[in-house]
Amino acid sequence: MTQTAKAARSYCKPWEAGLASEAQAVAKRIGELYDALDTINANLMDAGPGTLVDDCWEFKMRVRDKLEAEGWRFKVGRGDKWRAIPPTKGSR
Repeated sequence: MTQTAKAARSYCKPWEAGLASEAQAVAKRIGELYDALDTINANLMDAGPGTLVDDCWEFKMRVRDKLEAEGWRFKVGRGDKWRAIPPTKGSR
């Protein structure tokens, strides 16, 4: 794959198939992924550079940066649960 093809590809584009609900389904799973990554934390195990806790946090932030660049937003809702909000049409 060329660099141009890589640059043109979206990091996270839900399959629409004519259904607006697809983006919501993807958003729900991203929120669940973030909730799962939050369970691996310093309350359970050693934290610091090079640890699993640190790697999970870095992964979460790297993914969030890429998604936010495409117009996704994130909120923490009731019960400290993550909520991903898909980009609206034309928000990019």
